[in-house]
Amino acid sequence: MNLERVVMHFKNKNVAVFGNQIPVYKGKKISKRYIWSHFSEEDTLDMYSDIEQRYFLHNAFCFYEKAVLVNNPMPEQYPGKEDRYWAKDMIDKHQHYIYDSSISVNHFYTGNGATWKGIG
Repeated sequence: MNLERVVMHFKNKNVAVFGNQIPVYKGKKISKRYIWSHFSEEDTLDMYSDIEQRYFLHNAFCFYEKAVLVNNPMPEQYPGKEDRYWAKDMIDKHQHYIYDSSISVNHFYTGNGATWKGIG
């Protein structure tokens, strides 16, 4: 992972940076379908999900500046996908976040993880 790229995005005034997640199920990389299809090779400012019909941000591999989260905490009233609601709030405040495909991590299967619904 290249932390220098994360820092660069913050210098460019982005409020969050999230990276590419590579799904790994039972030790093998799997094809990116449904939610995983968002993690493409294309860098995207203020990603919008046609699948979910809303802005898309994923907390599982995301970086935030502390001051941004202190002043704009995650909305805890939602049972899930608070990252998507937070992204919409930031867009409404004329703030931006970025998806950088070159910053990547393997995301291993977790039995109770919502990201893994329908797999396993």
